[in-house]
Amino acid sequence: MAMIGTFLLLLCFISVSKSSAVQKKRETIQDKSYFYYTVKKGDNLWALSQKFYNSNWVWPGLWGINGKIKNPHLIYPGEKIKIFLRKTLQKQPSVKYVKKLPQNTENKIIPTFYYPGMDSLGFIKQRALKPLGQVIKSRNNKVMMSQSDIIYIDKLRNKTIIPGKKYTVFSTEKIDFQDHGKRFKGIKYLIKGIIRILENNGQYVTAKVLRSFHYISEGDLIMDYKKRGREIKIKDPVKNINAEIICSENKNSLISDNNIAFINKGSRNRIKTGQIYSVFKSQDLRKSQISGKRISLAPLKIGRLIVLHTEKTASTVLIISSQKVIRAGYIVH
Repeated sequence: MAMIGTFLLLLCFISVSKSSAVQKKRETIQDKSYFYYTVKKGDNLWALSQKFYNSNWVWPGLWGINGKIKNPHLIYPGEKIKIFLRKTLQKQPSVKYVKKLPQNTENKIIPTFYYPGMDSLGFIKQRALKPLGQVIKSRNNKVMMSQSDIIYIDKLRNKTIIPGKKYTVFSTEKIDFQDHGKRFKGIKYLIKGIIRILENNGQYVTAKVLRSFHYISEGDLIMDYKKRGREIKIKDPVKNINAEIICSENKNSLISDNNIAFINKGSRNRIKTGQIYSVFKSQDLRKSQISGKRISLAPLKIGRLIVLHTEKTASTVLIISSQKVIRAGYIVH
C-alpha cells in the first residue's frame, strides 16, 4: 500500500500523464494540480495524511481544502476528496540555551499547493504596463497563431528586445466592475503565450512561439517573461476581507471548479499567494408572514478558492471547489 501511495503522489506532483491499472481503479486524475481519491471503508483524514504524505499531521490541510467535508472525523466510503497538498519540512535551529526551551522543537510541516499553469496566469493592474513591442503577423499569414509559429514583432521605439531571450505575449481589457455600491476599475491582462526572439532586423524582430495558452493575434503585445514557481506555500487568510469576485479569466459569466477568476482585493489589503478563502452567495430579503418584517438571511457558503497571484488592488485566484456556479459579485472572505 505504501508503494501505491508513493506512486500516486508522484503522479500528482511530477507527471500526471503516466498512469497504471492500479491507479485507474483507485483514483481518477481530474486536473494536473491535484487528483481525486475515493474514500474506502476504514479511511480517515489522519490515515490518508500518513498514506500520501508520510505524516499524520497534514490532515488539517486536507480538511481545509476539501470544503464539502463538514466534520473532519467523518468521511464516508465512495466520497471523493482532493489530494494536492505536499509536505515540506523546515529544520528547527539547535537549542543553545537551556534556560528557555522553544515551545515546539519538532519539524514544522508546511502544506504546499502545486499548480502547473502559473506561467499562463492573467492578472489585473490598476494602470497599464508599457509594452516592448506588438505582433505584426505570422510568417505564414495565419490569423490565429499558436505554438511553433514564426511571428514578426514591431519593436517599439526606445525599447530593447534581445535575441535568444524569452518574452510573454499578452492582450489587455478594461475592467469597470460595480456591485453592492462598490466600483472597481483596472486593466485585465490575458497571457497568450511565451516566445523566444530569433533575430533582430532593426525595425522589427522575428520570434518563435514556444508555448501558446490562447491563440495569438495581430496587435497582441509583448512584455518581459518572468518564470513563476509552481509550488505555493499555504498561508493563513486575512479575517473579514469582504472581497468580491470581479470576473473570470475566460469571460465566462458562470465560474466553477478549476476556473481562474479575479477578486477586488490585493497586496494592499494583505492578500497573499497561498491563502484559502470561502465564497458566499448573498440571499434575498425574506418577508415574515407572521410579523411582516423583512428578514436578511446569512449568505450561503458555496465554494472555496486559493490565491495564486496578487497585485496591489486585485488578486488572481483558482476556484478549488464549488457546490453551485459562482458569479461576479459573490462575496469572498
